[in-house]
Amino acid sequence: MQLKDKVCIITGAGSGLGRGAAERFAREGAKLALNDINKTSLKETVKSIQNKAIILDGGDASDENVAVKLVKKTISKWGRIDVLFANAGRVYICDITDMSLDLWNEIIKNNMTSMFVWVKAVLPQMLKQKKGSIITMSSMSAFVGQEFKGTSTWAYNITKAAALQAARSLATRYGKDGIRVNAICPGHIRTGILKHGYGLGKLADEEVTEIYNGIRKTVPVGREGTIEELINGVVFLASDESSYMTGQGLVIDGGAIIKG
Repeated sequence: MQLKDKVCIITGAGSGLGRGAAERFAREGAKLALNDINKTSLKETVKSIQNKAIILDGGDASDENVAVKLVKKTISKWGRIDVLFANAGRVYICDITDMSLDLWNEIIKNNMTSMFVWVKAVLPQMLKQKKGSIITMSSMSAFVGQEFKGTSTWAYNITKAAALQAARSLATRYGKDGIRVNAICPGHIRTGILKHGYGLGKLADEEVTEIYNGIRKTVPVGREGTIEELINGVVFLASDESSYMTGQGLVIDGGAIIKG
C-alpha cells in the first residue's frame, strides 16, 4: 500500500475527484481527514470507504476557521500531517464583459482562497516534522485558452494557473524543509463537475453525454479520462515514490494540450 499510515487531508471530498481520492487513499492505507461544504455528500463518501481511520468536518473550504479546526483535530488525533490534497473548487464559464465583480470575487474565493487557507494551515506542522507533500488542484486549463459553447473559461483558467504557480513557488521556498509541493493538472475527466459549474445552467444527462462525445474528437487517445486514472497521479504525488519531485505540474489529459 503506497500510503500506509500516512495522514492525509483532502478538501472537496464529497464528490468527483475528491471522493475518488478519498476512496483510493483509504485503499492505499491512509488515515483520512476530509472536508466538503456539502455535509450530506461528505457522509456518503465516508460510507463508501467503510474505514474507521477517518475524521471529517463539513464547511466552506475557503473559510480559514474551517481549515484551522480540521487541521487541529487531525494533529490531535494522529500527531502529524503527511499529505494535503487541496482539491476544492468549481468550474466557471463567463466572458469578462459579462462578469460582475461579485462573481470574480466568488471565483477567487472558491478556487484560490480555498487553496491558500489549507496550505497555510498545514505548513506549521509539516515544518515541525520536516516532511510533507502538498498537492494543489490545477488543470490543463492552466496552459491554454479555452471556450465552451462560445463562452470563455478565462477566469477559471487563471485560478488553475495560480494553483500551478503556487506549487512552483512554495516548492522553492520549502524544499529545504523536506516539504514537496506539486500540482495535478487533469484534462477532460468524466466527473459530475459539469452539473455544478457556474454558467452552464442545468444540464440534462444527454447534454453531458453530448459534451463528452465532442471531447473525444479533440483528445489524441480518443476518449475522456476516468477518475481512477487521474487519482493514480495524485497517489503518486502523495507517496514517497515521488520523493525527488517537487514544483511540478503533472498533466494527465490524454494528450489534449499537445494537439494544439
